[in-house]
Amino acid sequence: MLIQIKSWLTDKVLFEGRYGDLSQAAVDAVRIRADLHGADLHGAYLHGADLHGAYLRGAYLHGADLHGADLHGADLRGADLHGADLHGADLDSKYCFLSISPIGSENGRLWVMRNEAGVLMYNRGCFSDTEEQFVAAVKAKHAGTEYERKYMAAVEFIKSQVGDK
Repeated sequence: MLIQIKSWLTDKVLFEGRYGDLSQAAVDAVRIRADLHGADLHGAYLHGADLHGAYLRGAYLHGADLHGADLHGADLRGADLHGADLHGADLDSKYCFLSISPIGSENGRLWVMRNEAGVLMYNRGCFSDTEEQFVAAVKAKHAGTEYERKYMAAVEFIKSQVGDK
């Protein structure tokens, strides 16, 4: 069937071809070095996919299964990885991905990843910001509770593992 990978911003077709599914199309697009800047790959099953060196800047990968994917050398600047499964993914060390789950009042996933400026960005639910803003948000919402204590312990653990660049 005809599979099209479109920009989530402009709806422009970035890559297309006859494939069994979106996963096959995405891997082939990466293989031929297609420009997937802003590609809408939300929810894509890319488990174990070879995305080495992929140009995925600004891509919408919300909820994508990237478990065990080779993302070494991939350009993920500005990519939306909210809810993406990056367990076991081979990431370039500059991205420094770490996740903790379950955590918080909703038993969700807290994950951090360096942005293009090298700043650790904390992500939990729809929240995505710096450590300072994350800590302020936790204190505002969970002051004095077990959730505040657990989140603060998680922040300390994250700092011990990935620290400052």
